[in-house]
Amino acid sequence: MTSDPLQVDFPSPAVDVLYVGPQERPSPDPNTLEELDPDLRRQVDKLCSRASTFGLTRADRQLLWDQRHHCRAYTHSLPKVLASAPSWDWGSMAEIHSLLHHWPSLQPVCALELLHSKFADTEVRSVAVSWIESSSDDELADYLPQLVQVDSVYIHTHTHTHTHTGNHFVSDSECFPHPISLSLFFWLFQALKFECHLRMPWSCSYCPEHRATSVSPTTCTGESPPTELVA
Repeated sequence: MTSDPLQVDFPSPAVDVLYVGPQERPSPDPNTLEELDPDLRRQVDKLCSRASTFGLTRADRQLLWDQRHHCRAYTHSLPKVLASAPSWDWGSMAEIHSLLHHWPSLQPVCALELLHSKFADTEVRSVAVSWIESSSDDELADYLPQLVQVDSVYIHTHTHTHTHTGNHFVSDSECFPHPISLSLFFWLFQALKFECHLRMPWSCSYCPEHRATSVSPTTCTGESPPTELVA
């Protein structure tokens, strides 16, 4: 059984539409925060010391968010704190961005967690990539498979935009030497080639065969990319 694609055409507005991002709220100075009582501090310390957000209860998340400014003392806890935000709607982004921009820099390995799909915000991704940039070439090579997964998911959901991770790998030759960029390219190509077999032909723009004609995904052979792409 086949399905026809659905196209929705929205009317063009008579005036230009300007997107205005949320205005950040001031962040309190950590030195002016009131001291937590011993029991509450032990709870915060225990939650911030967890390896991940897995197993956190609603009460745990609420506590982390309520004490988010105190959690700055536990630099590595930022992913857990952001994951505990009660909402990621437009009205909540002001507080999230303020917390992000006033947080001490994360270690690159820790910043990788902010590229998870649950942190679906371009500013969070951009800051995470800026922290990951300090990684050595060897560290980047070790994490290429994970970075490829991030890029491939982001490409599928943001077809007409560039990925933050991919842009930094490919365009900044001083920070990322050619071997790393080339490795990323082939890892990403293989991931997209695999996904090509699962996508409908009209939505697949990665396989040369599917770009040229509307063929069935099962006929996609995923041949090597054209030479000019890797020259």
